[in-house]
Amino acid sequence: GVISYFNCGFKDLCLPLMSLVDYRGFRLIAMSILPIRAHFSLCYGSDDYGHNVHKDDLQLNNIMERASRILNIKEHMCGVDRNTSRSLCAPADLEGHLGDDGRFYLLDFSRVFPPETPNKHQPNAHLYNMLRPEFVKTFEKPLCSDAFSGFIALHNYREDNSDVVHATNFLLASVIPTFAADLSVMMEEVRENGYAAFRQFRLTEAMHRRGINMRYLGAIRKHISELDCRSFLLVEMCARVIKNKLRKLMRDRMKQLKVPLEDPYRRLVVEYLNVVLGNSETSEEYWERDIKPALELKFVDALSPTESATAYGVKSFMSNFESDEMDGRLLLFLRIQKMTGLQFTKRINSEFIENPNNWGSRGDFPLDETDLEEIGLRVKHMNIVNQAEGFCLHQKGLSMWAHDPVAAQRFFDMAIEKYEQALDTNPNDGQALCHCAEISLRQIEGARRAVSEIRYDWANADVQHVNLLFQRALQANTSDSYTLYRYAQFLEKCSMPEEAEEMFLRSLEADPNNALCLQEYGEFLMARGAHEEGESFLQKASVISQKYL
Repeated sequence: GVISYFNCGFKDLCLPLMSLVDYRGFRLIAMSILPIRAHFSLCYGSDDYGHNVHKDDLQLNNIMERASRILNIKEHMCGVDRNTSRSLCAPADLEGHLGDDGRFYLLDFSRVFPPETPNKHQPNAHLYNMLRPEFVKTFEKPLCSDAFSGFIALHNYREDNSDVVHATNFLLASVIPTFAADLSVMMEEVRENGYAAFRQFRLTEAMHRRGINMRYLGAIRKHISELDCRSFLLVEMCARVIKNKLRKLMRDRMKQLKVPLEDPYRRLVVEYLNVVLGNSETSEEYWERDIKPALELKFVDALSPTESATAYGVKSFMSNFESDEMDGRLLLFLRIQKMTGLQFTKRINSEFIENPNNWGSRGDFPLDETDLEEIGLRVKHMNIVNQAEGFCLHQKGLSMWAHDPVAAQRFFDMAIEKYEQALDTNPNDGQALCHCAEISLRQIEGARRAVSEIRYDWANADVQHVNLLFQRALQANTSDSYTLYRYAQFLEKCSMPEEAEEMFLRSLEADPNNALCLQEYGEFLMARGAHEEGESFLQKASVISQKYL
């Protein structure tokens, strides 16, 4: 929720910086302190469970209306008392405050987006099973954040709930089957680049981009017949189940020991992962007794009727790929590390990667305590933080490119990792996508010095990847002048002058004072014989640049 409001780009609306910190099974939500005074500064929403709903400031009311149009959130009556109910463009328990500094602040974002149709077997599911913002934004009508909650029980609840039921059905019957078909094609294309690339396929980003929650992994798998794709999805679901079980074990151990020593937790992690990854009878029994039921409970349609049979071994089928190069248990091990913050040594990771599907020789205990470098912690930032870190690393790489390309490449790799973390949180982050395209172009160009003379081969797979990144960036923000300008440069070097000129003009339409674009477009025109027109753009670029010197 907070990221969606941040991406609205309202300068007159302030939001707290927030991070999620996972450490030894516990999760901490860290948030910046705001200059507000509890209910004394409250002017939008409710802080007493809907008994008193505020809508007191005309300026903030207008901001929230504008935001709701961007997010496709329905304005609705809410409150548990008809006399104090109000019509809001957000959930009733989102709070808007007028701070001591005279600026508006929002907080409590957990229910900004509407819930899916609640599952009767999950108590209070409407409080945590929310539809993704990417899906809500593109749905045919605005949806009510407070659907299926007591906040609308006295009001238009039938229509508001019905809209959400319709949206959920559309997600299940149309969006997910369409994505499943597309996913099979995407993964087939990735596999053509080798199984190393296949292992690194960014499933979370791909699903979030289509507005699909990770809890629908089973529903997606149900619509897929291609073996590698089904096995890949099964590994992802198993990794998420195992992550949750490991976190619970660590919480229980913390409550038992009540000391901050690391050794007991190291032993716990290694012992548990040996049960998960080893070849012992204990491991087989654990998969059948614990992981399989948890898998079916967490993910609807995770397994087919045949796979659900008692004799069916989830652990063995997890490695049922078409090629021996693909190792399901290795993929599971890598995903668990990524999800939990566990850091194993490069040696053990390299050993597993270089010898895939060799688990028989590793016996009951494939891991040792010496293989675990650090339990570590996992911090999930808002995309603005990851993007800022990525940008700094990106600029560091650019500054070193001319004299130390090896070191520069290391910084580029770290920058890409940060940008990808931003995209996991917000897959429509246009700036992160544009910067990823820029780094990819730099890698295509290599160490060649005459960059201005380089031409790209449109048929090259890496060039096509860059084109896709630029297109996704422009889908996220069709009027971003910088992205349009960089895309124009790219298209020109792909020998597509007409398309490049269209992007140059769109960039200047979005920002007539974009000096870089004016300069580049002027040179573009001069190279095509339009000297007088090109000179006018170059002069304007010079005048604007002088203002900033």
